Amino acid sequence: MPGSAGFPRQPRHADFIFGLADHAAFVFGTQTVTYGELVDEARPLASVLRDAGVAKGDCVAVLSPNRPEIFSTYLGLTMNGAAIVPVNAEFAPHEIRYILEHSGARMVEGWWSVRPNSPIS
Repeated sequence: MPGSAGFPRQPRHADFIFGLADHAAFVFGTQTVTYGELVDEARPLASVLRDAGVAKGDCVAVLSPNRPEIFSTYLGLTMNGAAIVPVNAEFAPHEIRYILEHSGARMVEGWWSVRPNSPIS
């Protein structure tokens, strides 16, 4: 199906992922998550972010440890066209503060129990 000006329509996440819904997106320990499950986890976050005003081109910082939930978070953000600013929760407080102050992020998504003395708490 052609897009605007006769150019081919660009595939969306859903176009790609739904074709692979039953395929493994990743394995974490003994847990296997399919692309369909990943989309199901990402949709509610995408909706919440959209309702919060996150729009295409917005930068959103993601403060998290290395956990499998990061995949659905990233997908939920990209569903809204947001740019992801990854922030590792193991960074020192001054490093996190620097990234947040200089990244242009308008929102922070994260797991707050990871670092109780975070500069954004």
